[in-house]
Amino acid sequence: MALKTKQAKEMPRHGAADTGDPGGFLPTGWLIGSYLILAVVFFLPALMPGTMIYGSDHLGEAYFSEKFATDRLAAGELPKWNPYIFGGLPFFANAMDTYYPITVLLRLVGVPTYHLPLFIFILQSFLAGVGTFLLVRELGGRTFAAYLAGLAFMFSGYTISFILGGHDGRMIVATLAPLFFFAIHRAVRTGGLRWYVLAGVVLGGAHLSNQIQSTYYLLLAGLLWFAFLLWHLHAARPARTLANRLGGSVLALAIGFSMVAVNYLPFAAYIAHSPRGGEGGRGYEFATSWSMPPVELVGIAVPERIGIRDAYWGANPFKLHTEYVGALALLALVLGVYLLRKNRYVWFFLALGIFTLTLSFGGHTPIYRLYYALLPGTAKFRAPSISFFLFTLAVTTIAGLALDRLARLRGELASRSTASRNTASGTLRTVRNIGLAMLGLAVLWGVVAALARPELPLTQPTTLEELRAAKAALNHPAYVAGIWRFTTALAACAIAVWLWLRGTLSMRTAGIALALITVVDLWVIDKRFFETIPTPDVTLAADDIARFLSSRPGPFRVMVLPDLPQDNYLTLFGIELVGGQHANALQSYNEFLGEGEQTYTDYHNMNRPAFLALANARYLVTTRRIEAPFLKPVYEGRVRDGRTAVVYENSAVLPRAFLAARATRVDSPDGALERMQAPDFDPGREVVLYEEPPLVTTADTAAAGTARIVRYDPSDVEVAVRADRPAYLVLTDNDYDGWTATVDGEPAPVLRADHTFRAVPVPAGEHAVRFHFDPPLLAAGFMISAGVWALLAVYGLGLAIQAWRRRAARA
Repeated sequence: MALKTKQAKEMPRHGAADTGDPGGFLPTGWLIGSYLILAVVFFLPALMPGTMIYGSDHLGEAYFSEKFATDRLAAGELPKWNPYIFGGLPFFANAMDTYYPITVLLRLVGVPTYHLPLFIFILQSFLAGVGTFLLVRELGGRTFAAYLAGLAFMFSGYTISFILGGHDGRMIVATLAPLFFFAIHRAVRTGGLRWYVLAGVVLGGAHLSNQIQSTYYLLLAGLLWFAFLLWHLHAARPARTLANRLGGSVLALAIGFSMVAVNYLPFAAYIAHSPRGGEGGRGYEFATSWSMPPVELVGIAVPERIGIRDAYWGANPFKLHTEYVGALALLALVLGVYLLRKNRYVWFFLALGIFTLTLSFGGHTPIYRLYYALLPGTAKFRAPSISFFLFTLAVTTIAGLALDRLARLRGELASRSTASRNTASGTLRTVRNIGLAMLGLAVLWGVVAALARPELPLTQPTTLEELRAAKAALNHPAYVAGIWRFTTALAACAIAVWLWLRGTLSMRTAGIALALITVVDLWVIDKRFFETIPTPDVTLAADDIARFLSSRPGPFRVMVLPDLPQDNYLTLFGIELVGGQHANALQSYNEFLGEGEQTYTDYHNMNRPAFLALANARYLVTTRRIEAPFLKPVYEGRVRDGRTAVVYENSAVLPRAFLAARATRVDSPDGALERMQAPDFDPGREVVLYEEPPLVTTADTAAAGTARIVRYDPSDVEVAVRADRPAYLVLTDNDYDGWTATVDGEPAPVLRADHTFRAVPVPAGEHAVRFHFDPPLLAAGFMISAGVWALLAVYGLGLAIQAWRRRAARA
């Protein structure tokens, strides 16, 4: 079962007569270089001094975590525990693309943290073009066709619109998809070891984006592709060939999952403690939230129909992306279904596209019930529309194969064989008729839409449906304009293709013309999702509230009420938050705050003074006036958006570390929260435990002594204790596996206290208590990942040396 490039049986290509490039186009190196140039030009405004790229989730959450990771790595340690949001949580709860190889290299060369997404977007757009180019070439397409398909995918609306949300992780997975498909095809076709290794590296890179759901869809599609190729390329027989291919696929999977061990090993243990860890997930309704309404499929041609950005009036609460694939891709898709109706590759990608649509539509079709029941992990996801990148890949791949078939048709028209010319002429007439029919339908669509303009409501909308109808009416002129925009681009593509097929334009001229039309067509939509803003020293400069809070001695937490943004902005100034923005905080802390039905947490427990005190919420920030005996306004100032906010100080707050004299044991989380919600519960004197209290204490609830934090680092906390009697040192930071404690250097048990926090029993007297976080699975995962990366580097170096020696021998 040895996987050797030269010895493994190579399967013949199917679906294309050859991979030659008759007629010529442009040198491959020039074409590959143009992908990079175009990517840089598109993002050039964000490369200007004093600017950065805008992304909503990046500014709300990711930038602060990225900066935290950068700081920890610069200090010579892996980021382990983030104490700034949601009571503290493991960094690997959402490690983002911290260990993605390109991100690591960008950090090593000194790219500022705020520019990491920008360079990721540039390089991943380039890889999207290259990967699609290689895939179409691998499937038998000419350079001409492969280049245009690469342009169509790298600037497709769904890929580029990830910018607006700051979803660089999702873009990583989507843009690696064509390269993954290429590597699998080359591996199955040739049996070469290097191609299985490449497939594993690409899969590992997708995993290292930490976009688990997107990577799940990619892996699922890759498995379907692999199974199809075993049949299509006749690689399932003889048994030795099948064993070679199966062994290679196991190697690719092993490489892919080993590369990401630094993330997945600790995360696999964490998932049971997260909001997604419950058996069966959070229910079908939650799993299908942010499904794609089928009506929005029209966005592949006219995204203006449903409204772009603020004009969006669809069924989801908001939408930060578009499905636009471009006029050339749609024209070539329709022509490809006709011209290549016997091509198995086309049938596979059509099936993949339909399958992806049924995933993306989610709860809008009953089919998703089947996926929800049968596909492992689906119940733990939400937003199934994330899978749409595979539909875009399917469309652009078929388009590339269709353009190649058109090139062959052009060659047949010039054939010396009368029969061939006659057959090609008949096909050409059908192609012309299809193109004219598409243009006619587009024009009719525009006329009907222009005549069917809805009237604006005369009264203020009072329901969600009335509001959507009003937004749809306001958006109608943009919708009509979008139809004519698409029709113009479609006509330009059709004319260029027709002139090329008729011989008026050479392949080179037609290719350049179609490339320009495609870029302009896609950029018109793409630029709607691209914004630049000033760098963090301006955009995220300290406002009045941040300056005030950062001047207060800590540690303490701040509760930002819902009338202000629930982002992580204040953490930039060392301020810890009761909440914040995070996709996967500890479930025990969510329950402590108040678990919501439609959201992970709705903070309903924070209406109780005891919970506010335990959360160490010394300050509350809001634009509203609050009347409560224990809350006193201490500052008033402006926040970033110009509004005036008030800072209230909580006089009933408990310090981050304190001594409790007695403990109460409960048997269940519900029991703990019920006890903590009781009117007679005093969190400063009583601690709720899930195990038998290790100390024998009296019913006396008087003060038990003092606790003073002398060191507070992310993964290390030291507390000086003076206990008047045996007591429990309570630290109101979240408990999690990997936290250990010592009392005067001797190991001490860490107890889960008050449902989510930490407690350590201490004897009477003065003591030094140290908490330390060192999850063993993180270290093990890092060693596995680093070892695999090192082996891959050695293997890559060996391939480079072999290639150099072959060139030297030929010279």
